[in-house]
Parts: sequence; structure tokens; C-alpha cells
Amino acid sequence: MELGTRSIRSSGRGSGSIEITLPSRLRALSGLACRVTWHEAPVPHIMLEPDLRAAGAALARVWDLLLPALGLPPGPPPPLQIGLAEGTGLSWDDALALNEPGPHEAITVSRVLAGLATLARPEPAGFGAVLAFLATGDIPGPAHREACAIAAAAFALRPAIPLDGFGEPLWQALARQAGPLLALQQALAANPARHAALREAAASGAPLDLRGLLP
Repeated sequence: MELGTRSIRSSGRGSGSIEITLPSRLRALSGLACRVTWHEAPVPHIMLEPDLRAAGAALARVWDLLLPALGLPPGPPPPLQIGLAEGTGLSWDDALALNEPGPHEAITVSRVLAGLATLARPEPAGFGAVLAFLATGDIPGPAHREACAIAAAAFALRPAIPLDGFGEPLWQALARQAGPLLALQQALAANPARHAALREAAASGAPLDLRGLLP
């Protein structure tokens, strides 16, 4: 990934200390130890390899809590595609924030839960994102607004406030909500015309009629 060109500055000829101003997208990496490697090549270059083991351990810990909450057998996480900064999927920014002592911002927990829950249970589509919304009160991304609005009409919501991403209340709530949400989304998947009508109504802010869909 090309992140632009920066200049190396020295703090003094005799000190051996240099600095480089990195792009703002790397702000979350501030304070991390980095392995520095010089590559001899026709075009020499330096590689900075940040130590992200603690952030990876935080994601693994969430995965271990998630599987039993979804009624799934324990197992290692699949290979994770993790982006540099927050976006539509898992990111190192969120993993690093989750590695810090709680409470954690609801949106951070929501994005992590959405990404991992989608890997754990990819069907029905959008299940992981909506479950993350119900558990945290924060929509993990704009692509899920209509689906989350439908769920909000069906189930009680928690406010989007800082919470402990590893705390028992969060995981108890997620476990309670997973079954009913799965039943609702399976009913919607079995009735595409009604699902499309509900999404259109949710996008326009119209009332949502869920009669006959809820368990």
C-alpha cells in the first residue's frame, strides 16, 4: 500500500537519532514497537514492521467468546483480512483500541463484532452486522442501516455508550439476541418480496410491519 513520500530528519549529526512524519492513517500505531529492516536492492528501502501481537490476541479473545455465544463449537479463527484503518471490515485501529483497558467505544466493539460474527456465521447475509448493532447499540457501517432499522423495530436496543468489550453483560445480551435475530432474518430470506419492501420502508423512515415474521 503506497502511503506517500516523507522526508527523514535528523535531530543532530552526532546523536544518530532520526524521525519521519508518517501519514495520519497510521496514528493508531503510535507507541508500538517496530522492527526496522534495511533492504539492499537496486532501489534500497526500509521496512517498518509494527508489533501487533497484542491487537491480534484481542481479536482472538473476542473470537473465543463469540463462538459459544452463537451456539457454535470452539475452534481457531479463520485467516483474518485486517485493514489498516477503520472501514467496512476488521481493522488494526479497532483491534488496538480493543486491546486497551475498557470501557471501549460502542462503535469499536460493533465493528469488531460485525467482522468476526460474519466470519463465524456468514448466512443469512448481514447477520453479524445486525447482531453487533443489537449488542452495542451502534451500527457498524452505513451499508447496514436498513437491516439494523428492521431489527430495531423488532427487538429492544441498548444505548450506544462505552462498554467493556469483554464484559459478561455484553456477551449475555449477544447470546440472548442471536437466536431470535437468526429466526427473523431466516424468515425475511424466505420472503424476498416482503424483505425488499421492509428495506424500502426503513430507508424512507416509514413504519415497519413485522407481523408474522417474529418468533
